[in-house]
Amino acid sequence: MSPKYYDDLLGKVLSDSVEYSLLKNGIVTGGAAKENRILEIACELSEAKTLLHVARGLCPEAGFEIDKAVTLARPFQK
Repeated sequence: MSPKYYDDLLGKVLSDSVEYSLLKNGIVTGGAAKENRILEIACELSEAKTLLHVARGLCPEAGFEIDKAVTLARPFQK
């Protein structure tokens, strides 16, 4: 997820919600510059779908990016 949409969505979800916890546990990659960073949120598919549902209502742009990621998601290998 891009930093702009991540920050926007994070600012709109309740701090005691599951969605907030999922977002805060994201992994930042892509370098030191804020505009180059990418946030990866490792979670179960059901959690991603919950996050997608919330994002669509609060930040449609973030919802679009989450939807793309859910579509391309591969299950974790154990």
